[in-house]
Amino acid sequence: MKPIALLVLSVVTAGYKVSSRVKGCRGGWLEFICQYPSPQARYDRIDLQLPNHLKISISQKDAWEPNGSVWLYHNTSARALRVALRQLQSDSSGEYECKFHPRSKRTEENEREVEVEVADCLTTFEQTAYRSAPTTITCSPPEGRKFFCKDKESICKEIVLNGTHTNTHPNLQLSISDVSSSDAGVYWCGLESGLSRASITRTQLQVEDVTTVTESPAAGQTLTYWLSYPDGLPIKKFLCKGADPSSCQPLVSTAQPKQSSRFTISDKKEQRNLTVTLRQVAPDDSGTYWCGAQSTDARRSDRFLHRLQLTVEPPAPTGPSESDGDFWSALIIVATVCVPVTVIVFVLLYKRKIT
Repeated sequence: MKPIALLVLSVVTAGYKVSSRVKGCRGGWLEFICQYPSPQARYDRIDLQLPNHLKISISQKDAWEPNGSVWLYHNTSARALRVALRQLQSDSSGEYECKFHPRSKRTEENEREVEVEVADCLTTFEQTAYRSAPTTITCSPPEGRKFFCKDKESICKEIVLNGTHTNTHPNLQLSISDVSSSDAGVYWCGLESGLSRASITRTQLQVEDVTTVTESPAAGQTLTYWLSYPDGLPIKKFLCKGADPSSCQPLVSTAQPKQSSRFTISDKKEQRNLTVTLRQVAPDDSGTYWCGAQSTDARRSDRFLHRLQLTVEPPAPTGPSESDGDFWSALIIVATVCVPVTVIVFVLLYKRKIT
């Protein structure tokens, strides 16, 4: 799929008619704004004429009003009509006219024309996140002002960044920490230009549970654990390290079992069992490990089967052993008993010699 410039806005004024051109992706959505022709004027009615010449009149103010796949929002504070086109199809292309009917007869009627072009440019992705773990949604849009939003009641609500969401440029990554069921849904990545914006990537986020095991071996020990997996998974299984499974660091896989000398993973396909071994663990090995199956579909995320929370206990401090302690205790007892007896013997022998 070839990248295209999604939003190209060119404005030409001809009398009381203003024209512009915008682009959107088939299957996605597109929004554009028709501003009041005269900021000081008041308009009794605003109509939107569709490419098929059907006319929609908006009756509400400062609220979204649905009309099939076309949603209208008369924003009185911004003095504009906001138009949202959902589920763009080929017949969504064409000319849209925003017609403003002024309250005063001395103010002439005005029109804003918007030419919409629909192209095959939408990228879709299905991502699975796991409860209580972080996840990262990524898209790589063309140059321009980028944003993330989430579907809410047929309207894409732009995400306000806070402590649990981060927006990283230029890769545009949305990180969600401590995932819960409320994070499931459809996320859109889009571009904004001038008075229009359009979606270019659709990510369906699903939230699932995952089996989690906590282990605390001592440094130098070897840890081995087993897990079963359902039928129908991709052939390649792997082990990776990191709190976020969507960006964890690969360590070893069944396709390259000799990739690491300390980490191994073996697959008994007939029994659908995996054996994972971590040899000679050290304190630096502490962290989160994920066992997963690599997706063979570029439009789907990897499937994860198991999470290991590993804490490696540091080696015990070196010092006298228990046997050493017993030796010195015995020696002290012997010295305590024998020295006085020896002194008494010498004294008696000395007195006997004198007499």
